[in-house]
Amino acid sequence: MALRETSVLVTGASGFLGGALALHLAAMGVRVRALVRRPEKAAFLPGSVEIVTGDLLDPAALRAAAQGCDIIFHCAAALGGDLTMQRRINVDGTLLLAENAAQVGVRRLIHVSTLSVYGVMYE
Repeated sequence: MALRETSVLVTGASGFLGGALALHLAAMGVRVRALVRRPEKAAFLPGSVEIVTGDLLDPAALRAAAQGCDIIFHCAAALGGDLTMQRRINVDGTLLLAENAAQVGVRRLIHVSTLSVYGVMYE
């Protein structure tokens, strides 16, 4: 599958990793849709990127954002706040995204994570 022939959704596209990925994909000529909570934080993205406002805990927003996309690059994550809130966003939100993506026929979901899911490691 050639990426230029696909439509992709990037979650967390106003953040460091998701933003860099959205920029790279757009520069390659890929049709990019960006799911962000605060559109003003995504102002650095080019006009070719479709900005969609939404939250990982809102099934209707996730379904609408995923509609018509072939691939989702899931880069969004809660890094701050308490562990309960992080779990809601990072675990429950990811599950909601996967369920809603499947409902609208997304072919592939690529989940980006971090080594910190294993806890802090000391030598």
